Amino acid sequence: MLFRSAERIRHLEQQVLYLLEEKRAALSALEMAATLGNFETSLNQLDDPTVILHETASRVRTLVRFKAVSVFLVDEEDSRFYQAYCDPGQRGPAFEREVDALIEDKTFAWALGRNKPVLVTSQGGEQLMLHALTTTSRTRGIFLGILDQDKSEILDTALMLLTVILLASAHALESFELYRRNREINRELEQNLARLRASESELKRARETLEEQVRERTAALAETNQQLSGEIRERKASETQLRESEAMVHALLDASTEIAVLLDPEATILAVNQMGAALLGDSPENLVGVNLRDRLPEELAATRLPAMAEARSSKACIHVRDSSRGRHYDSHICPVFDSRGQVSRLAIFARDITRELEAEAEIRKLSQAVVHSPSLILITDADGTIEYVNPKFTQVTGYSLQEAVGKRPSLLRSGRHDDEVYAQMWGTISSGQEWRGELCNRAKDGREYWAMTSISPIFDEGGTIRHYVGVAEDVTKKIAQEEHIKFLALHDALTGLPNRNLFMDRLTQAISFAERHKTVAVVMYVDLDDFKQVNDQLGHEAGDQVLREAAHRLTRCIRTADSVARVGGDEFVVILQDIQKEREIELVAKRVLRRFQEPFTAGGVQCRVGASVGIALCPDDGRDVDTLLRKADMAMYAIKRGDKQGYRYYRDREA
Repeated sequence: MLFRSAERIRHLEQQVLYLLEEKRAALSALEMAATLGNFETSLNQLDDPTVILHETASRVRTLVRFKAVSVFLVDEEDSRFYQAYCDPGQRGPAFEREVDALIEDKTFAWALGRNKPVLVTSQGGEQLMLHALTTTSRTRGIFLGILDQDKSEILDTALMLLTVILLASAHALESFELYRRNREINRELEQNLARLRASESELKRARETLEEQVRERTAALAETNQQLSGEIRERKASETQLRESEAMVHALLDASTEIAVLLDPEATILAVNQMGAALLGDSPENLVGVNLRDRLPEELAATRLPAMAEARSSKACIHVRDSSRGRHYDSHICPVFDSRGQVSRLAIFARDITRELEAEAEIRKLSQAVVHSPSLILITDADGTIEYVNPKFTQVTGYSLQEAVGKRPSLLRSGRHDDEVYAQMWGTISSGQEWRGELCNRAKDGREYWAMTSISPIFDEGGTIRHYVGVAEDVTKKIAQEEHIKFLALHDALTGLPNRNLFMDRLTQAISFAERHKTVAVVMYVDLDDFKQVNDQLGHEAGDQVLREAAHRLTRCIRTADSVARVGGDEFVVILQDIQKEREIELVAKRVLRRFQEPFTAGGVQCRVGASVGIALCPDDGRDVDTLLRKADMAMYAIKRGDKQGYRYYRDREA
């Protein structure tokens, strides 16, 4: 297992030079990475992602030399990729042609699933590096760069930091998008609240005005009735007083902010103010002496005329609400009595309530939007006490409005998050900022669900926080589906073990670990003996049972840090890392053989299936995945050619 002395010395010298260069590059890259995201303005103030992409391109160029770089982002509306950044600009069309070709031959999709640098050859024969821009929730885009150096010159550290930087860039892009959306929601909420406050103030003023006007009109009518009674008792002596009284009535009508019309019992207009004249389409002077029936709009006549007849016959004030030409009116038709108690006049007072009704409709519309929202909505006071939850909240959590109001949002805690998470959340919103993140909550029935949650403070005119609004989307199914898809892509469907793709990645990591820490990484190629007889004699279903049990036995033979993968029909690979002594390898190999000496039960029948194990070591037998796997396979076939059911190192294959 040991190198010859001269070769070992040369190897160590090369390793020292490599590590020095890697250390220098790592320090430089880490210093650069520490400043990633230091933009001139905060993310919640950016109008577009250009600053993020420019910053990302600058950082990436410090790690790897590129002739040109470009970033393609996912369009939010149609999920297509578009070129969001290119440097230098004149190579933009060339990048778009390269992307079209990569999409067509499936390389683009393959690179998106790798989440690490991928090298391919461009149409022009240049080396093209691809790297996905992904977060835990979605793919944000992909980075493309044309290399200006040989791929062998690129340090592993540079590639790993490149991945860190692009991951940070993806999260910055997602944060930018979330901030942008939240700004829109906050603006809409602020506008709606402003309209609500304005409507409430207007309604309050209108009520106060109406009450005051009613008092004024009541006093005026009482005074007028008193004057009319005196005029009837002393008709001749009170003609002058009558004229003065009528003048006073006209003055009161003109001073009114409402529509006011005075009629005789036959509906002839005796007096009308400016607002009433505008409704009837003429001047007050021209309308005096005209019958109201001839000037009243058709829509109003249908309600006012019957009400006038009722007021005259019942001698009672009649309240009417009606509409005309897109306007809405609230009217009172009041009889005026003479000294004999007979109705001598009809006074009509009407108020345009169109704006009030529109405000009420707006409030109802906003209320319906919240009630029927597909998102969970929760509103608390400034202390965090729940004031309102919408039906979607009740549907998902199981808590009714009555059960939730007066409680705190902590009734939804699942226990999956540390107290620090909630402390950070309340610290953010209490400082006037919006908080967004995924929370695992617990429903009333104990069921856990995941929610993408946004919590925003609501301020009054003085800038004081009065409420908090939480909007959440149930993403439980989405997260479960994504995790299932990821698992299927990297695991064998029959045994649940890692598949070849995941095995290759883990072996790459084990090789890197061995080189960094001067330890040994081991590849064991395990092939089942006489497995074909099981399939031929007992059927493929029985064979599948044997494979699942074989996977289980292999897993029990290794440490938690080690790995087992299925790479073929009856072929498995074991990865052992951080091995210090050869005895550790032999213990695992012997343990595997003992496990496979035990009979298997398949299809209700016991059968025996042995194992042949080929072993290759890193660095002695190779320093790359393909070499180690091939040599372990060769060592295994050396066993197969012999007596089977044993283990052999690659170095001993000819022994």
